[in-house]
Amino acid sequence: MRRLAAPTRLCVAALLCAGMLAAQDAKLWVTAFDEKTGEVLRGLGPQNFTVSDGSTPLRVVEAEYSEDKLDVVLLADASAIGEGVRPLVAPVIERLAQGDQMALVAFEQSATLLQDFTGSKDLLLRAWGSVRYGNNPRILDALYAVLDGGFEGTVGRRAAIVMATGVEGSSETGLREVLQLARRRGVQIHFVYREGADSGLFEKAAGGSGGAYFFAKKLDLKPDELAARVYAAAKGRYELQVDGVSALGDRIKVEIAGLEKGKGKPVATALAVE
Repeated sequence: MRRLAAPTRLCVAALLCAGMLAAQDAKLWVTAFDEKTGEVLRGLGPQNFTVSDGSTPLRVVEAEYSEDKLDVVLLADASAIGEGVRPLVAPVIERLAQGDQMALVAFEQSATLLQDFTGSKDLLLRAWGSVRYGNNPRILDALYAVLDGGFEGTVGRRAAIVMATGVEGSSETGLREVLQLARRRGVQIHFVYREGADSGLFEKAAGGSGGAYFFAKKLDLKPDELAARVYAAAKGRYELQVDGVSALGDRIKVEIAGLEKGKGKPVATALAVE
């Protein structure tokens, strides 16, 4: 092998060092909200977040909040108990902002695409009006199907909003599989549920994918108010740059710090950027 000249060796060493430093940087998409009100928490900086990956603490270098064009799939409960969440669906459709796109999926024992991605509220509302109810609400199966192929060709910020009465009906797909696919596809999952039977599952699904969760009965908001807060959570997020790890694992924990103590309950959830 030909000997490298001294300047060349220095250049190679510098490149290797830069690569090692770059490998220590990672990015997270974070949703910050108040669990008691459903409101998005804006105006936070790096000092307001503490992040760890398992037992490894990570330093937050940057924290930037933004609202971008959104490609969102709305999954609505059309099971035998789905009528309970019906009044909440149309108000979320009505929040569709100019430049955003929404697709509508009804789920029960299987998932049915009612309307592909569109910017038309009229088309979405018309499709929702055709829904028929029946069978068990297999939420995780429906989510996996949507994540697997539902976002092909989309270019905006990817999000899924699941509107469920509150019961998961024995899906064949496990939560871990759903969260792994959400990470690979870069999709944040937000849950709205009316009853609390499976609230723990919904909180884990949202928390593990960087989304928000809304317990409608506890929040006790008018449908329009709830819809505004749900859509705001899907539309905006923080991008955190962290260092201290070469690759992010699946035990990421984000907490909010430095806020005045009050009646709220601030929550942060994160999705690692692949």
